[in-house]
Amino acid sequence: MTVKTFEVVATPSEGWWCIEVPSVPGAVSQGKNHEEVVFMATDAISLILEIPKEEIEVQVRYHGKLLQAHS
Repeated sequence: MTVKTFEVVATPSEGWWCIEVPSVPGAVSQGKNHEEVVFMATDAISLILEIPKEEIEVQVRYHGKLLQAHS
């Protein structure tokens, strides 16, 4: 099994991290925390490229700071 690493770019938006995988067109999603960002990015890559999640590793690059909305 060969594991491929993908760069994920995460930018804050209204309490969420909006994520994009530049090397995989259409691989966009969102997550509330690091675990969700990794899961959702891996899931998007797996679905688009039709490869098993076990063969995917992601490196997340965060831009900005996530601000939580106060109610």
